[in-house]
Amino acid sequence: MKKKTTLFICILIIILLISLLSSCQTTNVGNQRIDNSSIKIIALGDSIAEGKIGVSPESERNNYSYLEVVGKINGFSYQNLAIAGYKTSDLLNYVLQKNESAAPIKAIKEATIIVVSILGNDLLENDFTTYFVQAISKPASYDSYDQVLTQSYSNIEAIVERIKVLNKDAYLIFQTLYNPMYPGSSKLMTPSFKQSVREYYPDTTEEDFYDMTALLIDRLNNVLHNYLKANPNAFKILDVNKRFDTLHKASSGKLNRLICDDDGHPSNEGHAAIACLLQEHLENAKLAKHSYAFANFKSLRKKQLTRLYSNTTVDINKTSNLIDSASTYQKLNDAYFDAIDGIAPSL
Repeated sequence: MKKKTTLFICILIIILLISLLSSCQTTNVGNQRIDNSSIKIIALGDSIAEGKIGVSPESERNNYSYLEVVGKINGFSYQNLAIAGYKTSDLLNYVLQKNESAAPIKAIKEATIIVVSILGNDLLENDFTTYFVQAISKPASYDSYDQVLTQSYSNIEAIVERIKVLNKDAYLIFQTLYNPMYPGSSKLMTPSFKQSVREYYPDTTEEDFYDMTALLIDRLNNVLHNYLKANPNAFKILDVNKRFDTLHKASSGKLNRLICDDDGHPSNEGHAAIACLLQEHLENAKLAKHSYAFANFKSLRKKQLTRLYSNTTVDINKTSNLIDSASTYQKLNDAYFDAIDGIAPSL
């Protein structure tokens, strides 16, 4: 009888140990296998990363803003230090603070992963209209714009150097700026300005305005690409511009859903697209586990669905089943955002 009792206790202990180990998600970082909660991901930069403008309702920021979403579904420690309106010059001053206990300095030193969204305001907070006109003129002129980008490059160089001094081991990611001029947008390029362009190019379409703006966006993003060519392995590039452009060209009207009609901030769906791109990048870099994060992402979206749309025309059961059956992050996104498109949450 004692042998049976002892055997039963041993089996019970083994089951408990397996259960305990399985509940503690770990990831390989370098040559170490560590608990995900000890991985810290931080965001630096502008309002795109900050995730307050464009997210609706604001109470859902932690479930839409891409830094927060990626942090949550992986079980990482996360901290968002991005600030709306920041240019590269502002971010440089921010990380150059001498106070060792200041929020950005302490966070950078502790970070495992650092995600930076910057550059956008170097264009949009300068003379965007003038640069646009010069870019589409015949012949095209980029002289004044390139002067701005030269300074942007210098600032990026100093930002990277400072971050490396503070934390040489952090996995550093800079993301590209997407093209905010989706067809039909009016805030960045007013109807009157579009009409003035059409006086020179009468047959200009909404898609043409998107392509014209791409001339400036591509040149801006080349600040990152050119720096990386000159300094291989200084950081990784998260090509948000390419992802948004691909989604836009694959589905008519998709860009309208990814970007708010304000000053071009990501919408809830736009943040989701960036979150998925970032998550895929981290998984490819062996910094995140797909099965664990994907299951958590499904759970997050289904909980949002029930919390926000139970008293609306959204078919909760059908959408939940589509989320469960999704095989990729993009299909999961499509299931959720297709279902709620044009429907206000019931708060």
